[in-house]
Amino acid sequence: MIRLLAALVTVSLASPALAQPASLPSFAYDAARPLAPSFGAPHTLAGGVRAVPITFRSEGRVVTGEVVEGVGDHWHGGVLFAHWLGDPATSNHTEFEEDAVSLAQVGVTSLLVDAPWSDPAWFPPLGRSADADIRMTENEVVDLRRSLDLLARLPDVDPDRIAVVGHDFGAMFAMMMGAVDHRPRAFVFITPNDSLGDWYLWQKTLADRDAYLARLAPYQMAPYARALKAPDGVLFQVTDQDVYVTKAKTQALYDAAAGPKFISWFHLSHKMNDGYGSTASDRDTWLEGRILEPPSRRFGRF
Repeated sequence: MIRLLAALVTVSLASPALAQPASLPSFAYDAARPLAPSFGAPHTLAGGVRAVPITFRSEGRVVTGEVVEGVGDHWHGGVLFAHWLGDPATSNHTEFEEDAVSLAQVGVTSLLVDAPWSDPAWFPPLGRSADADIRMTENEVVDLRRSLDLLARLPDVDPDRIAVVGHDFGAMFAMMMGAVDHRPRAFVFITPNDSLGDWYLWQKTLADRDAYLARLAPYQMAPYARALKAPDGVLFQVTDQDVYVTKAKTQALYDAAAGPKFISWFHLSHKMNDGYGSTASDRDTWLEGRILEPPSRRFGRF
C-alpha cells in the first residue's frame, strides 16, 4: 500500500492536451491540483481478489470508491466504473464489484467510484435551480476525468489500455466525459437516456419545465455520442423492456454514436440484471478483447 501511495503522489499530474468540440462544454479542470489519495484497509472479494478503499480529491471535492487490483505480476489494463441510480443497495460503487472481480482474475485493475446519486438526497432537489444542476453536472464530469487521472497512475496500470463502463446516469456522464477526454480506448454504456434534463425531471411537476429544459439543452446526449473517439469502440447494452427509456430513443442515441460501435439488446428491466450475470458476461468478454492485448508501450520488465 505504501508503494501504491508513493506512486500516486510522485507521478506528474499533467493531463494530455485534449481538443474540445467547440459546441460542447469543455469540462476543464486544473490538472496541477493534487489528487491527495488516501487508502483504507485492503479486503478480499470473491475469488481471492484484493480490493482497497480509496478517497481522493477533485477540484476540492472528495471522491470515494475502491480499487480492485488485477492479479498477476504484469502490466494491467484498467476500467473505470460509474454506477446507476436504482436500488439503494447497488446505487454506489458496489454495483460493479462482480465485474471488477471477473476482470481482476484475468489481470485488469478497476476503479469503482461513488457518484453524487449514491446519496438518496441527491435526486429530489433536481429541477429547482438550473444553475445549480448545471454546476453539479459539470463537476461530476470533472470528477470522472480526475478518476481517470488516478486510475492511469495506479502502479502497473497501462494508461494506454483503459476503458470506461457506466450504467443509467453513470452511462450518460461517462458519455459526456468521453466526448472531451479521449484517453479511454473503449466505453460500455448501459441503458443511457437521451436527455439529462428530462432525466432530472423524471416524475416531477415543474411550472417552468420548458424554461428549465431549455437551460439544460446543452446536455442532450446525441452531440456527445457523436463526439466520442474510442479507437476500440463503444458497446451499448440496452433492453427492449425499459420502462424509462424507449427503444426508439435508445436506437437514435446508438445511431448518433461515433464508430466503431456495437449494441447488445436484452429482454430485461432497466436494472439489466437477470440474476445469471448475462449482461456482465457480455460486457466483460467484450472488454477483455480490447484491453488485454500486450501493452501498447514498452516497459522495463518486458
